[in-house]
This record gives sequence, structure tokens and C-alpha cells, in this order.
Amino acid sequence: MAEQANRKIEARVVKVISSEMIVINKGEDDGITIGMPFLVYRLGENIIDPETNKNLGQLEIIVGRGRAAHIQKNITTLYADDKAGGLLSGLSSLLPQPPSIDGVFNSPAVGDYVKSLGRS
Repeated sequence: MAEQANRKIEARVVKVISSEMIVINKGEDDGITIGMPFLVYRLGENIIDPETNKNLGQLEIIVGRGRAAHIQKNITTLYADDKAGGLLSGLSSLLPQPPSIDGVFNSPAVGDYVKSLGRS
């Protein structure tokens, strides 16, 4: 079980209930626990290094941060994390789409990517 607790969980948004609440396609069977923090994002353009012309990967556009609030066998309801918004609000003017501010996700959509963050 400790092994499962340390591994990153990757998921997708399967239902948008509101700008404060989304459902992802992972649950209890995947090791999600109450309060587990997640980053919700979508993929942007490929970033190319102008000096080497090397593809550095796709930009992750932050939709917001959330925490697991209700866990079922194969799905989890995430609520937007207003603490995350407070920490990131200063960056909002620098980002193409600001992260969750005041406990809301920024235009969440079915198919957005989700990944677990360090436990806190």
C-alpha cells in the first residue's frame, strides 16, 4: 500500500459539475484518498528551443488545483482548492489562463488532464 501511496496518479476529467467541482476517472481502486491534491491542466503548443531547435515538449496550461472530496470505486469528485488559488494568484497576469483563484477552476472541460501532486 505504501508503494501505491507514493506513485503519481494521472487521470482525466470525465464530468464538469461546476467551476468549483469536477469528476475524474480514478477512484478508491487507484489509491486516491480524501484531501489528496491534484493539478488540472490541458495541453498547449509544443515549445521549441530557439537555439537548438529541440522540441522541449507540450506546454501544460493550468486550469486549477483541487482536492479529492468524495471518492468512489472508480471516480472521484474534486473541489477547487482556494488555498492553491491564493498561492498562485500573483502569477495570474503572467499565465495565458490563470489558475484557480478564489476556489474555482478556470473553464474546466471534459478531457482535461489531471495529475496528483505531493501529499499535503
